[in-house]
Amino acid sequence: MVLSILFLLCDLCFLNVSVALIVFHETTTVTFASLSDSFISYYVDTGEPMDKAGSYGIQGIGGSLVTGIVGDYYNVVGLPLHHLCQEIVNMWDDGRLGV
Repeated sequence: MVLSILFLLCDLCFLNVSVALIVFHETTTVTFASLSDSFISYYVDTGEPMDKAGSYGIQGIGGSLVTGIVGDYYNVVGLPLHHLCQEIVNMWDDGRLGV
């Protein structure tokens, strides 16, 4: 079993009358199946992992390699969408967006 832990740090910066900077992180743990060397070679030969930060695409063929995740699926794909939106809503509610 291979375990991958993703940390994504996000900086939100909106420039209007003033600058609001919010920094947050999201942690997601991804668990992979035990894979043979030949299957790993097959996956690499598909070309899918070549442009991925973690060398797999959970939304593609790489999803078949994953036995589970703990955390935000969208963090694995690339952006913790709910957390990002919640931070923007918080900035709006607190009047930090200046709009």
